[in-house]
Amino acid sequence: MSPLSSRLLAGFVVSVPLVTGCGSLGSTYPSGHALLPTGTVQITEHLNVPITSLIGYTGALTIAYLVIDPLAPNWEVKETRLAANEYQLSLRMKNFHTGGDGEARQVFQRRAAKLARDGGYGGYQIVSYTEGIDSTTVPSAQQVSDGVIQLVAKGLD
Repeated sequence: MSPLSSRLLAGFVVSVPLVTGCGSLGSTYPSGHALLPTGTVQITEHLNVPITSLIGYTGALTIAYLVIDPLAPNWEVKETRLAANEYQLSLRMKNFHTGGDGEARQVFQRRAAKLARDGGYGGYQIVSYTEGIDSTTVPSAQQVSDGVIQLVAKGLD
């Protein structure tokens, strides 16, 4: 499950009990006063912002941050071991990204080098490599890359 899907599911799980709990109140709520305060916050000498607007802006920015997630890596890499010294690497760019358009090959090579290094191999050879666009994803097309590497023993590369 992607990080965005996990956050949306968590938000849904938290909000359902709150919404259904509100339906069980026996009378009008809140009784006699506003749920949110009606005051303003003075930002500068000439700028006052209503608290309700401030809450709305904060909510909108929070949702945008959760969807865009600027601190998440731009590429998701899945590796599948095909043989003792052979791996398939599948890369998928996140939907909303802040750069990284031309990085597929670099990310692929970094992961291949890490696999070789961690396995005690001297290097790797690229058996196959493709890049493309997956236009079946919602809400926008995603860059994808797929390749197979073969790890090479030390002294044989």
